[in-house]
Amino acid sequence: MKTYKTKPTENQKRYVKNKIENGGNKYKAAKDAGFSESMATNPEKIEQSKGVKQLLEFYFPDKFLFTEHKKNIKQDADRGAKNKALDMSYKLKSKYPKEEGALEVGDLTIKISKK
Repeated sequence: MKTYKTKPTENQKRYVKNKIENGGNKYKAAKDAGFSESMATNPEKIEQSKGVKQLLEFYFPDKFLFTEHKKNIKQDADRGAKNKALDMSYKLKSKYPKEEGALEVGDLTIKISKK
């Protein structure tokens, strides 16, 4: 059993479970987990909580995401399925930058710029 520095609340646990099961819809995950309308419409507050961050890191560690991404780049078999799974994992962890900036995965920093 995983030990957390900050124990995730039951709502946070349901939120992460719902978000995984519904493909990343934050609003629906929050509402179904029991969060208020104001929290569901502003899920960044939920996403930034220590409990949710810990749960997502436990289920989708950055090192795992990077390793799978690296494998995907090197393989030629089923890129579509793996890309979709990786995309979902990055979305679940809110790792995509909204605009220009950097994506940090473990020790790797990927610079994102718009042309």
